Amino acid sequence: MTSVEPGYVPVLLLAESAAAADPLCAALARRKSWSVLGSMDLPSRISRLLWGFEAGGGDAGVSSLVDRERMTAELRRLVDGLVRSAAAANAMYVVDVCTNAEVLGQFLRSVWKDAVIVAIVDEEPGEGIAAAKPDLVVTAKEVATGPAAVAGQVAAIAEPRRDATAALSRARRGRRLTAARFRPSASPLRDRVVVVLGAGRSGTTWLHRLISAHPMVAGTETGETWLFTDIAPVWADPVRELAGDGAVMTGMRAFCDSLLVTMRDRVAPEATHVCEKTPTTVWRLPVLAQMYPDAAYVHVVRDGRDVAASLARTWTGGAEPSIEEIEGAAREWVEAVGAVRRAAPSLRRFRRVRYEDLLEDPQGQLERLWRWIGLDVTDDARAAATHRLEQRVTPLPASGEIGAGKWRSLSPSSRAAVTIATADLLRELGYPMDGS
Repeated sequence: MTSVEPGYVPVLLLAESAAAADPLCAALARRKSWSVLGSMDLPSRISRLLWGFEAGGGDAGVSSLVDRERMTAELRRLVDGLVRSAAAANAMYVVDVCTNAEVLGQFLRSVWKDAVIVAIVDEEPGEGIAAAKPDLVVTAKEVATGPAAVAGQVAAIAEPRRDATAALSRARRGRRLTAARFRPSASPLRDRVVVVLGAGRSGTTWLHRLISAHPMVAGTETGETWLFTDIAPVWADPVRELAGDGAVMTGMRAFCDSLLVTMRDRVAPEATHVCEKTPTTVWRLPVLAQMYPDAAYVHVVRDGRDVAASLARTWTGGAEPSIEEIEGAAREWVEAVGAVRRAAPSLRRFRRVRYEDLLEDPQGQLERLWRWIGLDVTDDARAAATHRLEQRVTPLPASGEIGAGKWRSLSPSSRAAVTIATADLLRELGYPMDGS
């Protein structure tokens, strides 16, 4: 992977609040060739990706797509693109404020190795801020009473690094990237991303693995990458106002494409498509619909009573759930399905499939899905699907044999509660209400 010079010296101000950094920001903004990004707070916008890598442990999240070195390099590309679009044209030193530093400190140097990091503290820096290895530590009182003097100290650290970087204006060749137009047609994965949607315990893992059984589709073992959930905070008003919608969306798409292509090349080098499923993606569909308007979205819907029973039993480790737990799980299903239904009109390529129909005719349903996605149904693909159908795939604690109608094994009071909580949506989806 080719290294690209950022074209500016990043300066990160770590403060408990933006207000604590405001006097220093104002003093630095008055200096020649300095640009202050105000409330952009890029470290916090990418924090979910940083945390997600750690939490995934290589099996889930973005850590299942790429290694740490590749992810941090791509994060830096994303950040640099946003900075180039947001900063003043002649800026050589770009200032951003991080208000979540106590938590993010351990990650900052992995992305901003070259940054000048200034910690603004009340007394002594906490462990999190100390983990960022700040170049300068000052008190909030020093900033409030002598911002110009502190700005001079920051400049004395940053300006000797000028020779190690090119002017931002030179890197941009005089163009304002805020006017950049988002063009998904330029993506290496144009029309080749499949997103499986659904509430947890609806069969999303199973469907992901079935779709990914095709030799031309690559996916991780669980499919749960959290990628679209974790990148969504970058699409924030302060970032869009400074960098421009086109630049922000272009950067987000390029970041996701890079991680997905890296996974594809590792998992199935001959594949043309990638498949992803993360249940929480349903809450990010308004952003995802803009970032991947060309993707194929498959919504798997399962009887909400079965979903609630399975989810609640997962919470209790298999024990009989309480009425409150059943009702909470049912609400989660109603809200998740509702989120997809609201977003569906904005999804150009959208298809709904019932979990119960998959159970009844998995091979036939899968082949119809493959054709709809644009994949050839070959003998090799059929054989791979047959092998997958023989495997149990749920990554969560087992809750009995796979099948429909398992909610009927709940206690009478729980059956009544789950039916009441899901009835309206079940009727809209055409599910029979008998046996309640």
